Amino acid sequence: MFAEYVPQSVASLDIDSMAVGFGGHYGLSGNLDLVGKFGWFQVDLSGPGIDGEDDGYLVEAGLRGRVAGSVELEGGARYLDLGDGGDDTSFYAAGRYHFNAMWAVGAEYRNGSDASSWFAGVRVSF
Repeated sequence: MFAEYVPQSVASLDIDSMAVGFGGHYGLSGNLDLVGKFGWFQVDLSGPGIDGEDDGYLVEAGLRGRVAGSVELEGGARYLDLGDGGDDTSFYAAGRYHFNAMWAVGAEYRNGSDASSWFAGVRVSF
């Protein structure tokens, strides 16, 4: 199971997105996994003259591997479908440093058809 919340501000526009769903991985080798997610996605827009929200689904697939003992790299693609609100395909690259089996910190770059973004965060695995 996964959950994401991303608050963004661009000029005078606030964009808050949230996603929840299920994910999994399949080992391709000792250090490389095929990863995937499927879930629900919601976006809220607010600003001068704009106030709205839309929701839909997301599908994500990629590869994730350990390149060193505590360093993990990941890359893949995400498809969002917001029904009448449109759709978007984005590509991402991420890196994480694992302190132990439960805690990691990481950063991700995502490039879509309308925007690109950087994320940083903490990952908890259980």
